[in-house]
Amino acid sequence: MELVLPHLLVRKNINIFIISCLPPVCVWGVSVSAQLSPAVQKLADDYFNWRMINKPEFASFVGIHDYDDQLDDMSLEAYQGRYDQCQVFLDQAEALESNITDHDDLINIRALKNELTTYMDGFPYQGEGVHIDFERLISWMVFETSQDYEKLLSRYEKLPEQLMQIRELMETGVATGIVNHAISMKDVVEGLGRFVVEAAEDSPLWTRFATFPDNFTQEEVTNFQERAKTIILDQISSGFQQLSDYVNTDYITRPDIAVTSLPDGEARYSQIIKFHTSTDLTPEEIHQMGLDEIVSELGFNMSVAEFSDMIRNDPQFYYDDPDELMEGFEDLEYNVIPPKLPEIFMNIPKAKLTVVADPSPDGAGAYYLAGSYDGSRPGIFYVNTYHYDAQRVMEDRNYWQTPSRFPMYTAYVEGWALYSENLGFDMDLYEDLYVRYGHYSDEIFRAGRLVVDTGMHALGWTRQEAIDFLFLHTALTRIDVENEVDRYITWPGQALAYKVGQLKLTELRQKAANKLGDKFVIKKFHDVVLDSVGPLDLVEDEVNAWIDAGGK
Repeated sequence: MELVLPHLLVRKNINIFIISCLPPVCVWGVSVSAQLSPAVQKLADDYFNWRMINKPEFASFVGIHDYDDQLDDMSLEAYQGRYDQCQVFLDQAEALESNITDHDDLINIRALKNELTTYMDGFPYQGEGVHIDFERLISWMVFETSQDYEKLLSRYEKLPEQLMQIRELMETGVATGIVNHAISMKDVVEGLGRFVVEAAEDSPLWTRFATFPDNFTQEEVTNFQERAKTIILDQISSGFQQLSDYVNTDYITRPDIAVTSLPDGEARYSQIIKFHTSTDLTPEEIHQMGLDEIVSELGFNMSVAEFSDMIRNDPQFYYDDPDELMEGFEDLEYNVIPPKLPEIFMNIPKAKLTVVADPSPDGAGAYYLAGSYDGSRPGIFYVNTYHYDAQRVMEDRNYWQTPSRFPMYTAYVEGWALYSENLGFDMDLYEDLYVRYGHYSDEIFRAGRLVVDTGMHALGWTRQEAIDFLFLHTALTRIDVENEVDRYITWPGQALAYKVGQLKLTELRQKAANKLGDKFVIKKFHDVVLDSVGPLDLVEDEVNAWIDAGGK
């Protein structure tokens, strides 16, 4: 989830985000309130446990630390093994489904089947890029005992092998013509170079070993530090150097920005769209949807271009001090919004929300990192106090693997993020005209994404045409627009999910309100949506069942 923040200074009329009530991390288990039959519960447990063992980095993200000593196996054999195991789970799910009559059982089995088939349908369209975010992985771990540090050293020891697996995937991509555009690779060598060091203390991976909890003896600290230095210098640094050399000298990029230019590219893009939006919408339909939304969102007596130019250039819409910016966010998230949440939500998540300043010049504008599933790690809303950059960190999203990875139900999660922005109207937070300006400016930007992504990847647009369109129709600066467009080139289809998901959730809310009349209670509607396991078509089924039950 994200907030668009213009270059250098930050928009003063901050859009409202109900980020403390985001849907849970998407890995199929059970609906929050479901009471399942023993057979379905066993399948849910078996699948969840397999996912945690098979994807230990994801396990760390969701707060399960049993596998913190392991890294994901990214070999071609491992990918095939995941596919084969998914087929086993799919066979089990279909065997159970034929005898199911209970609603909760049926919904959860359908959700599992959707997750499995989405992964299996995307399996032929593997992407062979570079995405290494080991520092983020470390931040998901816990460091309280010696065993915790032993697990980290174990991951350090396994990192060179994973780097080699990434290279092998890239070599396979080159051999089959499935490669990135040069735009997507322009900063990769520099990023890899950060880990090539002559002194261990200069490596980003040293940070965790620079300080220790107070309960560690000096002997323990020295032991861990010496071992970390050896691994960083003798294994990790050389591993990153080898991968960097390969990318710099041997990796071949594609000449066309469109993902449809790849072998079987149209089918690939269609599968990517389905992966992110959970729909069968065509690129042309989504393109027109974006154009229609740009026209409908404004509502002011001026053109979209005039409105966007006003927002971009009027200094009253910007903070000019980082501390003032942080105070604005903190006031919203700690004081203004929390008292109003009980008006529109039945259950407030136990995971707390922390607002953190990120002063890095190359950091994201603003982004949300979900808390752990058990609430032990708070959700964190990072606010960049320097400037906005579209190359944002994406939790455990690994979009370069799309669509050949397990789905995150992007349209459900990010659609909720955009839908929640509109809840500012329900909570009377958008009464000021200038605040509404900020809201509608972001709405237009998200609609513009639909146009630009499909334009480049399906309709033959050039990069410059995409830049010109987004600059004309949004309040972003030229450099921000260029970064956004390059993001869509690198991660095709992902940006479509936000608006598509928001429109579907808004449609479902309106449908429920129309059919239930006085019986419609917004808190109950939100409970149904947030209790769902996704994707959007199953959310719709749950909402329809709630409507049929009279909103009870």
